[in-house]
Amino acid sequence: MASARLFSTGTIEKNGYSLFQGARKMMIFDKQPEGAVDSGSTIRIKGRKILEAPYNPASNLYDLTLEILLNRRVHLNVRSYKTWHRRFGHAGKEPLRHLPKNVKGVDQLDPADDEPCEGCAFGKSHRLPFPPSEKRATEPLELVHTDLDGPMRTASVGSGFKYFASFIDDYSGLARAYFLKFKSDAFRAFNDFKAWAENQTGRKIKRVRSDRGGEYTSNEFSELLRSLGIEHHKTMPDSPQQNGHAERWNRTITEKALSMLHHAGLSHGFWQLAIEAAVHIYNRQPMRRLKWRCPITLWDGTIPDVSYFRVFGCKAYVHVQKDKRKGKLDKKAVEMIFVGYEQGSKGYKFWNPATHSIVVSRDVIFDKESFPARKIPGNRPVTPDDSPFSDQEVPSDDASNAEPENFEIDIPLPIPLPEDAPPAPPVPPEQPAPPPPQQPDPPPAVPSATTFSPAPSS
Repeated sequence: MASARLFSTGTIEKNGYSLFQGARKMMIFDKQPEGAVDSGSTIRIKGRKILEAPYNPASNLYDLTLEILLNRRVHLNVRSYKTWHRRFGHAGKEPLRHLPKNVKGVDQLDPADDEPCEGCAFGKSHRLPFPPSEKRATEPLELVHTDLDGPMRTASVGSGFKYFASFIDDYSGLARAYFLKFKSDAFRAFNDFKAWAENQTGRKIKRVRSDRGGEYTSNEFSELLRSLGIEHHKTMPDSPQQNGHAERWNRTITEKALSMLHHAGLSHGFWQLAIEAAVHIYNRQPMRRLKWRCPITLWDGTIPDVSYFRVFGCKAYVHVQKDKRKGKLDKKAVEMIFVGYEQGSKGYKFWNPATHSIVVSRDVIFDKESFPARKIPGNRPVTPDDSPFSDQEVPSDDASNAEPENFEIDIPLPIPLPEDAPPAPPVPPEQPAPPPPQQPDPPPAVPSATTFSPAPSS
């Protein structure tokens, strides 16, 4: 048994209970009466009686006798939103609002208040959302977005690039990629883009938006923009989302390039050629944001003709000019791999596996269903869990962790065939085994044709 000296009737009524006195007893119900309570009127209470106390004339008080029974619990109807918010592990307003209709023990809940919860502030604090900018440029070069991606896992074949800088026109969506060996080359890339873009459009760049990378906050870059009267919009520290246009563009292009490398079976060193081809395609692809027009159309009014597009990495029979053939019986074409479009010319780029060099030609026959790079011994194809791009985790012993000037060109070299390769045909017993062929000298680490320097992608 348990007893107490005082029992607050005011607290009972404050918490939503009804208290009635009369006929030498006091009764407590768990709900308030319906309608007004007038003297001599009949009242109706839907709730249940939870306590009853007889009147004690000697003490002029009501005696409450409470007995605590094992395995039985008395659940008082708590209505406080703050209490249930804490009981439910600091749940949100919407789940708590549906408690009375979907669980037992919560008959009614007070409205939620707007007071901050200390537990939620410490445990659920997060960054505010980055709403997309509703203000768009109204003409080319009014706003240019730029970002730098890299370093890549592998230096590009032939040129040794490890980074690329992107420049995207906000109005048209047209983009250019410039390939760099060092991050500090971004200053030169901006000058090249500025000269090209302003000459093509006859307009001036008004604003540039970038993150706070060192290549964009250097004194040299800042002084250049100031001298040209170009506004520089920089993101807040640790908030690259504010440069979301360039960030999303880089992701789109690298995913497009990676998809082409996967399909073609080409090795990591071809990432630059894949990026070039991806940018060329992107500028001629209809976009929802542009009401299904192409970026190049808004840039200069051109309706692109894409009939010359070919499948990246497919087999190509490239014509050999007559003065390059040694004799009349030599083959008139050489099998190569299609790796992109030659800028400023009506021609294509091809990778010659025999000479490890880039060849440019327009006289070619394509085989769109054949991909020779998938069959070249020693060629390391891109796999789903492997990527040449910098947004992937790079092991500590990867080549990209070395200094940029000590890169190694990733080109196909002969290695032992995989274990599942078909066995060589047996030698007929009546014939002696042929003598082993003389091994040719290994090719140089950098082919003689590596003087080729790709133009910026557009």
